[in-house]
Amino acid sequence: MSKHRFNFTYEIDFKLIGIVSAVQEYKIAFHLNQLLKLNFKRIEDWEVLLAKKKELHYFKQYYYKDELLKRVFYLIKNKADGFYCLPEFAIVDYLFIWNGDMQEDEMHVFHEQINGLALVSSAIKIDVNDIKNIENILIDEESF
Repeated sequence: MSKHRFNFTYEIDFKLIGIVSAVQEYKIAFHLNQLLKLNFKRIEDWEVLLAKKKELHYFKQYYYKDELLKRVFYLIKNKADGFYCLPEFAIVDYLFIWNGDMQEDEMHVFHEQINGLALVSSAIKIDVNDIKNIENILIDEESF
């Protein structure tokens, strides 16, 4: 019996900043709301099927949709029950993701502001093209 290998390609149209912080996710969400003028709300956990163990894992997440600027933001906890949503970025506690138009200078400002928060140890710009497990954070966002 022959084996078939499928290669999937994804259209990646989002930006990502990894946040390193020891505080709980609701505090991070609150401070991001204050700092970046967002309105994160807690929604259903992000569900990921981790391929190696074929088990579902649930990661806490927050969501905000900016209708005016046509942007969608997510804050997802990277670790749950000893598993990582993005295992290659195990140092990162939170994934700050946004879909929608954002210029490079805006991303730089967001990065600097997040990095300046006292409760954040570090904020890391992550190139989404370098993520090995990109399917773990692909978000099927409805159009505006």
